[in-house]
Amino acid sequence: MTLPVTRPLLAITLVRHPDFTAGQDMQNGLMEHFTGDPDHTLGERLGVPVEQRGPNTVPLDFGASEMTAVIVLADAALAGDPAWVAWVEDMVVACDTPDLRNRPFLVCLDKSALSMSRKVGRFNFLRWDQWEGNKDEKTQRMLTDLDYQCCRMLRAWISQRVTRNRACRDAFSEYLSNVQLFLSHSKHDADKTGEALATAIRNHLHQGSGYGSFFDVHDIPAGMPFDDVLMHSVRRSAFLAIITDSYSSREWCRREVIEAKRTGVPMVVAHAVTDREERSFPYLGNIPVVRLDPGHTHRIPLVVGRLIREVLRDYLWQCRCVLVSAAAKRGRVTFVPRTPELIALTAVRRRSGLVVYPDPPMAKEEAELFNEVAPRVTLLSFTQWLARA
Repeated sequence: MTLPVTRPLLAITLVRHPDFTAGQDMQNGLMEHFTGDPDHTLGERLGVPVEQRGPNTVPLDFGASEMTAVIVLADAALAGDPAWVAWVEDMVVACDTPDLRNRPFLVCLDKSALSMSRKVGRFNFLRWDQWEGNKDEKTQRMLTDLDYQCCRMLRAWISQRVTRNRACRDAFSEYLSNVQLFLSHSKHDADKTGEALATAIRNHLHQGSGYGSFFDVHDIPAGMPFDDVLMHSVRRSAFLAIITDSYSSREWCRREVIEAKRTGVPMVVAHAVTDREERSFPYLGNIPVVRLDPGHTHRIPLVVGRLIREVLRDYLWQCRCVLVSAAAKRGRVTFVPRTPELIALTAVRRRSGLVVYPDPPMAKEEAELFNEVAPRVTLLSFTQWLARA
């Protein structure tokens, strides 16, 4: 089997004026966010290559990766330096192509950056200078917004690769559409914790973030069967399970989780149990968990940020699967978007074959259990599969 030799799927280029010394911490945080903290496990790292560029460095090579996101930290020092402004002008013009493979993301740290030039001013900025909150809160918002914009790039790329004979305007439409987020919660807590948290998260999502959301009280059209609408929405959304005391005891919450797991959508658990659960729902494993304190909203941006990060991770996985799709079809490979658990067998039409999942390789004890239940199914991480192929 011959697999394609590919460039990196997504590369990040950081642009920071050398006189913006306060931006060094911001630059380091961006590099760690996209490349990954070496103290974390491989499964938590995005592994997106990051490099710094400017007028006095090696020229940008947009052909070195499938997609390139150029993040410009636009402050007063950059806006006041003609050489840097000219370089940024040339960069944004080079990025502005119909295929949307390369995008400039300009972070406005000082209002003076908005008047750099007409060429740069055509592009919308992330308005750090107008955001409320302290530095950490604004940094969290910036990272989440940049993750979200990268999600749009990857989704547009997938659209073009899957539908090769269609015009770039299809990718443009795909780029502009919102990512849908499904808020799964219980309305049967004694203190209404689940519903209150879901409402607070929904309000946060609609404060200019550009995300879509699904909230059954508001979004099920009159005249439509609620069960069909719920399952349809689960299958096309990133899934946030707001776990409160009564969540796992509710039939519809369990059905939503199972459907999300069966269809492989990005998932995160917001853990908000205040007293106890009567049972722990087994299909909430192998997904990130973030603590969400009932009655408080200060951690909602962290929860949403982690969910968007899982969406980005999922799009990176989908892109890899698209690149190797021909080889996968020949090898009868089933790709699953997270470390396999027994419910992953529902994705394997025959109880034999090869299942490939994202790195890192699963633990030995988990693999042995899986082999007892389905001895004819072979499990390999993506790197293991590439090495064998």
